[in-house]
Amino acid sequence: MRRIRLYFCLAIVLGVLQACVQQPSELMQKAEQGDTEAQNKLGAMYYRGDGVHQDYTKANQWWARAAEQGHPDAQFSLGMMYVYGHGVRHSYAEAGKWFARAAQQGDGLALNALGLMYEKGQGVEQNYARAKELYLRACAAGEWLGCESYANLER
Repeated sequence: MRRIRLYFCLAIVLGVLQACVQQPSELMQKAEQGDTEAQNKLGAMYYRGDGVHQDYTKANQWWARAAEQGHPDAQFSLGMMYVYGHGVRHSYAEAGKWFARAAQQGDGLALNALGLMYEKGQGVEQNYARAKELYLRACAAGEWLGCESYANLER
């Protein structure tokens, strides 16, 4: 999970850098109007405490709004919140639900995270064949971590 945590942090930082270009009030207005990109950026800002007071509950609320509308980055981020229990009750089952939704859209990080859940048997029945399949799909989606995970499982 350390590798996924690194990617999660990197994804959050990149989202925050993009959000810093816009004023929080402008972003909030767009988010309230249903703009999933703005909702995702606000989730990242609240998660990291960049430009706003850090608040995992608000991060969860914004990511959940974007995730419900199909935003794959928000779905992955929401899944990570459930993995680590940040602002929500820790739940691999709930994390897997969100990773699966993002994975259906071809999100490489989500495919890899879901693969790791199957490899470790976290929230799902352990299944190395399914883990390999998900890692391979992550690799094909351009996620080098999926390639590495696949290679490690092959050893």
